[in-house]
Amino acid sequence: MIGLASRGNRMDGYVFTLLHELAQLCLGRLEALGVRRDGDAVTALGGAEVESSHQAAGWILPRDTPLPAGSPSIGVIFQIASGHRIPASFVIGRIQRDRGDWGLSRSSIPKVRPYIAAEI
Repeated sequence: MIGLASRGNRMDGYVFTLLHELAQLCLGRLEALGVRRDGDAVTALGGAEVESSHQAAGWILPRDTPLPAGSPSIGVIFQIASGHRIPASFVIGRIQRDRGDWGLSRSSIPKVRPYIAAEI
């Protein structure tokens, strides 16, 4: 799968990457991007990455969702997550991305390695 390793080993990044690649398919990017099959892997050769990333982020948490300022408590993060019926780590990941602060509540995001095969 494209880019799985590039998103790190956090659960929110892993799911985002999967949704990003699904967005490529849903937005009809395969033919326009000049996709080639390389064994079982599909490799995109062109742009449209930003649009796919926006689509993936919107599937996880709508872009117009108000996020708290400052350093939100885990309770506030859980409230937002509960309201959207998503894991709290997705809200944390969104706040981190929007602020460019990858350390915010990092320890609250589960690692993906225990849930997937060690070799991807």
